Amino acid sequence: RKRYKRFADLGANIGLHSILGARLGWETSAYEPDPDTFAQMSSNAALNGVTISANQCAVGARAETRSFTRVNGNRTGSHLSGAKPDPYGELEHFSVEAKSFVEILRGHDFLKIDVEGAEAELFCSSSAADWARSEAVMEIGSENNGREIFSHLTKNPGINMFAQKIGWSKVTSASDLPTSHR
Repeated sequence: RKRYKRFADLGANIGLHSILGARLGWETSAYEPDPDTFAQMSSNAALNGVTISANQCAVGARAETRSFTRVNGNRTGSHLSGAKPDPYGELEHFSVEAKSFVEILRGHDFLKIDVEGAEAELFCSSSAADWARSEAVMEIGSENNGREIFSHLTKNPGINMFAQKIGWSKVTSASDLPTSHR
C-alpha cells in the first residue's frame, strides 16, 4: 500500500479499480473512452466519496484520434476498433481521443492495464527506461498479444515480467504468458 503513490487505471470501465486505488490513498487517474461508461465511473467515484482524475479518453501507442467499438450488452468488451478480431453482439463505432501510453506510464508508479486487446500495442510502445520507476498488472487477451509482448521483452532485457499462469514466476518464454483473460 505504501509502495505506490500515483496509480493509473487504463480501461477503467465503471471505476472499481480507480475507487480502490483512491481508497488506498493513491493519487488516482482513470482512463475510460466510452462516454456512457465514463459517466457511470464518475458517478461511482462520487458515490464512494473518492477523488480521481477522470480522463475520458482511450490510451494508445501515441496521442491521436481513434475509432472505438462499443459492445452493447457487454460494455466490458468495448475496445479500440481492430483490437479484437471478432467482436460479437450489437456494435457501435465512434471516434475517441487517445493519450500516449508512455506519457501516462512515466507519470505513474503503478498501473492497471485492461485495454481489451490493445495490450501489445501499448506495451510495445515502451522501453526499459520507461519502466524504470513503474510497475503494472496487465491482462493479456490473446495469444498474438502474448507473442508480441514476449518478443518486446526479449528486445528490452531491462523489463521484468511475472505471470500468474506460472505461479508469479519470471516469464522466460512466450508460453509462460496467458493467451486469454480466463
